[in-house]
Amino acid sequence: MQETKSASSALEAWVRTRLDGNLDDWHLDDMEARRISFRGQAGFTFAWDEERSRANAALSNPPIDEQVKAALDARPIHLALTECVCSRPQDWLLPVSRKALPGHEFRHTRVETCDSCAGKRTVDCGGCGASGRVPCGNCSGSGTDRVMCRSCGGMGYFSRTRMGPNNQTEHYRDTCWGCGGGGRINERCGSCGGSGRVTCGRCRGSGQLTCSDCQGRGSRLYIYIRRALVSGRSGLALDEIGFAGWAGILRDHWNALVTKGAIEFSGVEAKDEQASDVLRINFSAAADAARATVRSGDTAAQLYSVGSDWPIVGGEPLLARALDLPDPDGDADWVALTAGLAGKRLLREAIDVTEEKAADHKGQSKDAYQAAQIAEVRDEMIGRYGALIGAEGAASLGNMVMKGIEPLKDRVAGKSWRKNLGIAALLGLVVGIVILVHFPYQDARGADWRETALIYVGVLFVVSIAWALTARLLLRRQLRQLSRKLDLTNMLGAPRHGWTTWGTSLSICTAFAVAVAALYASWHFGWPSRFAGAAENQIRYANATDDQLKDACVAAANAKPMANLYPCRRLCKNPANSLECLMGFGSSAGPALGVEDEYR
Repeated sequence: MQETKSASSALEAWVRTRLDGNLDDWHLDDMEARRISFRGQAGFTFAWDEERSRANAALSNPPIDEQVKAALDARPIHLALTECVCSRPQDWLLPVSRKALPGHEFRHTRVETCDSCAGKRTVDCGGCGASGRVPCGNCSGSGTDRVMCRSCGGMGYFSRTRMGPNNQTEHYRDTCWGCGGGGRINERCGSCGGSGRVTCGRCRGSGQLTCSDCQGRGSRLYIYIRRALVSGRSGLALDEIGFAGWAGILRDHWNALVTKGAIEFSGVEAKDEQASDVLRINFSAAADAARATVRSGDTAAQLYSVGSDWPIVGGEPLLARALDLPDPDGDADWVALTAGLAGKRLLREAIDVTEEKAADHKGQSKDAYQAAQIAEVRDEMIGRYGALIGAEGAASLGNMVMKGIEPLKDRVAGKSWRKNLGIAALLGLVVGIVILVHFPYQDARGADWRETALIYVGVLFVVSIAWALTARLLLRRQLRQLSRKLDLTNMLGAPRHGWTTWGTSLSICTAFAVAVAALYASWHFGWPSRFAGAAENQIRYANATDDQLKDACVAAANAKPMANLYPCRRLCKNPANSLECLMGFGSSAGPALGVEDEYR
């Protein structure tokens, strides 16, 4: 009775750990637990496998064929295998493939021709390809070496003097005729004598190296290992069990039940009729089993299990029925269904799976990412809940997460980013207005438009980046609120596609676009006039030469009233024009430039 009680308690504990937190009221009815017995037969075949490898120490064993003959004469292999199966049926009555039979591994060593050098005692040198010569390192295989010109000492020219006009001494350079002005000439390489190749240092020109495998002996020690490998599988006679559910679990989960120790074997013995190449072992087995009806509200389902410690459970998908999970391939309002599951442990665990596995599918397209995540949820939930949710229920749960939770996240992200784009546009407009106000002062100082533009672009970029990062933090706050609304333990992560992917870049682009549009409109329509005039000056003189700037400076200084002296100030930024700045470029512009104190 203790075993029967253990099976029913194990089933009840398994159900409780999966229904608590998912269903408010549930209970088990019609509990039945008993010990089931059945018979089976296993068939085994064996084959010899031999391998050869290098050995470091010699063995005193006789040749392998003699060892095998002696072992089989002492105990035929079918008797040895029968003893192994009878003594440890839990290790052998599983499907086995080429499993080593204990006590049937034989070893022998002998000296043979070396595999590496084929008995030649040497191997080809890899450094020179067995040629004995390698490219010269000094000239890189060219045969010539670039050396300093001895005529000009590497300068490439000779310094000379001559008498110029008014008896003034002039200094000039005369190109060296030896190197053509390069300072270096080609000479035959002294290391290789112009051949481009030198003797290989590894093999000293022989092209051969002593074989490291056999140390130049031409032979070495090898070990041979021969093993008896067994393959086999079991067939079960389950007609006596009566209940098809238990029989199905035994048939489908035989490996797991044996590994977990849920199967007890007895009567393990070889079949009386021996086949020449197949050993047949008959056995009897028993296991604890239980079944019950689990009810929740108006929903009921039958569950059954085999095993008392770690039971394997089968039956009908109660959770899928009680939670009304729809057909995964049908049309359904997945967002509404997901909201209806808020607070259920099942939903929280499924969402955790997608959040944990998101990084595994990084870089995939949206459809591929969604399909992969649905498969992850389906497999994980079947592993956790098994028969309580079923394959279709697990797939439906995956759809709820990816087609319910993900759209909710996308809605939050879309709403948040649209608001953030509006603020980014406002920031761009504010920066544009600041430029409108500040730019004329830069123009009045004669600042170069490139430097000014770089400063403004840098400021705008920093402002837009700062806001984009702030917007991401605000999105996380919105997702945290959604997580609380859905009664989730862990916070939802940002969507892997859509706004999360390109919202930051779009926010930066929006700020830049609005700022540029505001500046262009202001210049195009001439308002304010100070900015429009300053922009015209920058455009007009952006690529002007010094002569053109001097002409414009003189004309502006001589005008009545004096015109904008931007060309003059731009010229005066160059110290080479200091004297002309003081003189006003031949006009009355000098005092107006305000540079007397700077250059006096």
